[in-house]
Amino acid sequence: MAEQPVGRLHDRQNMRAAANNIILHLHPVRMPESALRFTYTWGLGGTAALLAVILATTGVLLVFRYEPTVDRAYLSIQTMETQVLFGALVRSIHHWSGNLLIVVAYLHMLRVFFTGSYKKGRAINWLVGLFLLALILVFNFTGYLLPWDQQAYWAATVSTSLLAYIPIVGATAVTFLGGGPEIGQATLSNFYAIHVAVLPALLVTLVSYHFGSLGIHVVDSICGGQTNRLYPSKSNQMR
Repeated sequence: MAEQPVGRLHDRQNMRAAANNIILHLHPVRMPESALRFTYTWGLGGTAALLAVILATTGVLLVFRYEPTVDRAYLSIQTMETQVLFGALVRSIHHWSGNLLIVVAYLHMLRVFFTGSYKKGRAINWLVGLFLLALILVFNFTGYLLPWDQQAYWAATVSTSLLAYIPIVGATAVTFLGGGPEIGQATLSNFYAIHVAVLPALLVTLVSYHFGSLGIHVVDSICGGQTNRLYPSKSNQMR
């Protein structure tokens, strides 16, 4: 019976070690000096992550009142803005956060490019960042269609028609996204599913890899030849 507490203590220590490894992987014990300068990164990556969290939170709230049908989609949004408490505020935050995320992500990519942070073994993470930017654009486009007003209807019509010009897979893509020969309920359902299920899953996966890869290369990716000047992070100073 005396072995049971020892076994539990050992398991607890293993769990704590694993958690510390995950945390330190995202937030290393020591940081390069230039990483602490706000004028180097301008906090664009962190701002983009914060906007993504805001979008996820407000998006979940909007799902409770949005009805993804061609007859009720627009009316449900109007009801949300006029009759639901703080409904208009939540939708406005979601809308403008989505637009701001495009700007912040684009500026973040420019910062990474002009500072050369994509070099020295970080090309894959750079490509992941480019794919994330494209994913954000698709997020905004699919969200633009969900109110299913006249603008959304014709945007869906034009976008699906353009896909037909893609060689080999164009016709299949049009049939899949359009849900049939005509734009209608199946089209709205497809774009809604892509917006609330497919894209979030891709985003979480790619962002996890993006931050995880940064944890691996944080020391040599920011200093640019000044890796000898490392400073303890705040979390390490508190130990």
